[in-house]
Amino acid sequence: MNIFTRIFRLISGFACFVASFFIWSFAISVTLSWWAFCFGTVIIGILLLIIAPHILLAPLVIGIPGTGMFSVGLQLIFSDDFLYSDVAKINEIKEIPKELSNKQELGFDDKQDYEEKLIEDRSYRADHYIDKYSE
Repeated sequence: MNIFTRIFRLISGFACFVASFFIWSFAISVTLSWWAFCFGTVIIGILLLIIAPHILLAPLVIGIPGTGMFSVGLQLIFSDDFLYSDVAKINEIKEIPKELSNKQELGFDDKQDYEEKLIEDRSYRADHYIDKYSE
């Protein structure tokens, strides 16, 4: 990774941290305003506590994108392999052809040989990724 890419990733990661901070600040301020409204009108506050207490925390949903931005910021700053994530690696290992129609093209005569070759290939790839990324 060249120096310009690394600097861009650091700046982008820091920008994601700042954005997540502002999103969560907004979510918390909206939640506090919501609580002030609910408990300012005493009857609504008491009814919400008795009937539906989860509604009191509803404005915190605004902070979910902030958590995502925080996670992306961490990956941009600390991960060297951000574009090829762990999820993509796992999906690549799990990839199995649903149809075995091309077994003759690959030189296999019966379905069992083809399936054994697929299992062997997948276990080799899984071992490769375990060795490569378990450091």
